[in-house]
Amino acid sequence: MAHEFIKLLMNPNSQQGFIISNENSNLIVDSSNSQEFKFENQIAYIFNPNFVEVEKPSSFHSQFGTGFRYHDHYIKDTEVFDYFAEPQSNATQHENRRLHEAIFKKINKKSKTILDVGCGGAWVAKEAIQKGFMVISMDISSKNPVSAIKKYPSANHFGLVADVFNLPIKDETLDVIIASEIMEHVTDPKKFVEILYSKLKPNGMLIITTPYNEKIEYHLCVHCNKPTPQGAHLHVFNEQNIGQLIPQGSAWQFEKMNNRYLTRLRTHIFLKYLPFAIWRLIDKTTSFFFPKQERLLIEITRK
Repeated sequence: MAHEFIKLLMNPNSQQGFIISNENSNLIVDSSNSQEFKFENQIAYIFNPNFVEVEKPSSFHSQFGTGFRYHDHYIKDTEVFDYFAEPQSNATQHENRRLHEAIFKKINKKSKTILDVGCGGAWVAKEAIQKGFMVISMDISSKNPVSAIKKYPSANHFGLVADVFNLPIKDETLDVIIASEIMEHVTDPKKFVEILYSKLKPNGMLIITTPYNEKIEYHLCVHCNKPTPQGAHLHVFNEQNIGQLIPQGSAWQFEKMNNRYLTRLRTHIFLKYLPFAIWRLIDKTTSFFFPKQERLLIEITRK
């Protein structure tokens, strides 16, 4: 399976594929220029801080005249936060579970490869490898992919340390890409979607989830004395603006879910026992009368 994984990869600089080094099986080598990258314990390390970063600033940083090196921020982020720890709130655990169930309901059973962008606690791998998918748990920091492979070891599970804006995966090679709760953090969401979409095979699917119509709160940063958004959320998405992100010629749809009132009224105490279909019906019915959904799920299929 390692050879199948490596066949998907390419050097972001040369756009050429890799082969495993004859001298060292823990290295993969660019087939055109012999540039080497580490490949160890089923993890490919293809992040290089010298790769060109996306230059477009977010509207937030333009407004306040601040900069943002997302490479540095999210590498340090994993040092501070344990993404494998369960949320302390039972309500949040239930909300996450339903969101994850909704995502997997979208995946075609004939699919073989799943890329999990910003893998966090590797919940995708936990669910997917037992269903026979080949899963790539990707993050810009090595900590989460390393932890993912250790916690969910499988011949079908691989790690990738890489930057989504210099994504080292060949075009039109993946069946499914999941980017859950990631897009609100990136500086250029449109470019983010374009890059991920380019990696899909024909009929491949990109599944994105993000907060719906969020009201971002700001705090004063103790370091730079300028406003900083809570949770590092840089963008707000709703039905009015998501169409601007969709690549031309694709088929797409979206749905809103996870009603705020159901969460705040602690209905998870009994809703957690219900099958997904019944929970979703209750969620939709509640939202019909009280339209306060908190999550947006976007499904984009490549034609």
